[in-house]
Amino acid sequence: MTHLTGKIYTEKGKHRLHDRLNTLLVLTASVGIASNYIIEGKVDLTKTSLIGVDCLQYPAEIKLPWNGLLQTALNNSEPKKIENYFRCKTQPPHDLQG
Repeated sequence: MTHLTGKIYTEKGKHRLHDRLNTLLVLTASVGIASNYIIEGKVDLTKTSLIGVDCLQYPAEIKLPWNGLLQTALNNSEPKKIENYFRCKTQPPHDLQG
């Protein structure tokens, strides 16, 4: 089976999961920023940050944007495009069944 690799975009009005992904990432960024502030007492929003997600079904890793989407939402706007990065791992993920 082939896996997606590299930079993949979702675009508003073109991909059905774009709006849901945006909502999920805004919520995730909100929790992440609040947690970072509570733990460290500050948050640096000038760095480009990504959220890493491991795929359990395939040997893949997904990097999603963490910075920028919350700021866009706070400006009462929506992104036209979201960049996602897919990378195949060299080893399959561990079995969660035991």
